[in-house]
Amino acid sequence: MRWGIRWPATFAAISLLAVARDADAQTAPLSPSPADSAPNPAANDTKARAQEHLDRGNSLKNERSFEKALLEFRAAHDLYPSPKILYNEADAESELGHFVDATDHYDAFLREFSQPEDDEDAQRIQAAKDGVAVARAKIATIDPAVPNDVEVLVDARSFGKTPLAVPVRLDPGHHRVTFRRTGLADSSRDVVLSPGQRLRVEADLITFAPSPPPAPRKPLWRRWPFWAIAGAAVLAGVATVFVVDYYSPPSCPAGVHCPPP
Repeated sequence: MRWGIRWPATFAAISLLAVARDADAQTAPLSPSPADSAPNPAANDTKARAQEHLDRGNSLKNERSFEKALLEFRAAHDLYPSPKILYNEADAESELGHFVDATDHYDAFLREFSQPEDDEDAQRIQAAKDGVAVARAKIATIDPAVPNDVEVLVDARSFGKTPLAVPVRLDPGHHRVTFRRTGLADSSRDVVLSPGQRLRVEADLITFAPSPPPAPRKPLWRRWPFWAIAGAAVLAGVATVFVVDYYSPPSCPAGVHCPPP
């Protein structure tokens, strides 16, 4: 009879411990793994600081302060590069309209967690799949139709030279597109892209104006300083001859006794 009473009580205690463990796993994504069981004060301190950044980021995200939350998530990832933090970054970036970065981080997270380890991972994987589909649909693209060997820059960032392997992926909004080619002046234009828009820049919209050639240097004899100096030299020579001739004594004819000067 005693065992009949103790067994339900023991089972209830075990169930409560399991529930507490699951709750702890949901609130502590950076909980120690078996590989971290060995004493390592420096590593534990780094992980603790990363967890602080992660907790602040989640709090800021709940307050819809996505810019500040993203900074905290990036700081956490720099300290402790867990792929799970990429999900937090992608979520904040998507809210900010940074759909290109969000897509890249969602994809990186899904590559690491294609097989869930627990229910929490399974929920995050599904949320990441939904999030990346939404973010990818909002990415705008630019497809330059310009001659080969033209460098394509958007907002001063180079995407390489044409022909490009893939179109340029951009977040919706205002962008400055610049085309650059050696020996030619840059050609720029401003564009405003809508979510999901694909803009093809046709060749006839691009006008490359040749750079003006440098002005040829005049020969020395065609520059005014040359003639000014030459004229001054001639005048100086004439003046010298006149002065010498004026002050020189008259010459004495041969055979004539001339008094000394």
